[in-house]
Amino acid sequence: MLREQTFSDRSNYPKAVDAEWLAKIAEHKEKVGFTDYDALGAPKRKVQRTDAQLRELEGIEKAKAEARAQAEHQAALARLADGTAIHRQKKEGTALVMKGKAKSTKTKRDSSKDRPNAAARRAKIIKALNAGSRIKLERKKGAAYQAQYIDIRWIIDNHKMNIKRIKSVSSSDSYFVLDKFARYQAPVAINGAAEDKDKLLTALLSKKLVLASDVMGTNKLATATVLSIATQHDLDVYTVFDDSRKTVGWIYILDEEKRKAKIHKLGDMLQALDHLKDKKAKAGQ
Repeated sequence: MLREQTFSDRSNYPKAVDAEWLAKIAEHKEKVGFTDYDALGAPKRKVQRTDAQLRELEGIEKAKAEARAQAEHQAALARLADGTAIHRQKKEGTALVMKGKAKSTKTKRDSSKDRPNAAARRAKIIKALNAGSRIKLERKKGAAYQAQYIDIRWIIDNHKMNIKRIKSVSSSDSYFVLDKFARYQAPVAINGAAEDKDKLLTALLSKKLVLASDVMGTNKLATATVLSIATQHDLDVYTVFDDSRKTVGWIYILDEEKRKAKIHKLGDMLQALDHLKDKKAKAGQ
């Protein structure tokens, strides 16, 4: 059901202004004062900005700041080019103040007392490496490990010696050696999985460094296969690492002492068999 809209009567004649209200406005203007924004020369009326206007203004200010920074950068480059730039001066550190003691600017431990010992250690290491010897890796716990690490790093940096770390695949023994290893030239890429065991064994028996780049698959998988081969054939195989602990490859290093011990043990076994054979022969007579 529609309801008919009704409107009240509206007068177009000007209404009379309350004289009392005008008097109050005049009194307020006299005591406090107010700004007539419609008057000539009046300040601009403050208008509330929208979010879009604020974002636009922010973009304008950001562009101005970037342009100003770019101009300052170009001016700095120009000063550097013509030699008029003023360089920042390095400030000296504040002296450390301790109760009952004089001021000191010393912040690092003085290692001058250790220099003669370090020089002697490093000379010994260099001599041993050049002679083809292996330097056994110190245990990770203790000052000896830290000293050895610093010495090896110092020798590499200052004497440019190609030092590698080798680790036995079948034990925890690790050594530092001078890398004079001949590289095995693989005719084809070797699969690091067990399916290419024979190829990998042939490469290792060459007593040359089998490069990890010539072995397909992950280094972890290849090392596991190498360990299986070394265990099966009783070989002293080592993983070779560079100074960044990256696997370079694997190499079979014949241990002369171990080989002599095996020969001696084999000789004893043969003597024992001969003795047993003679004993049986005498018993049969």
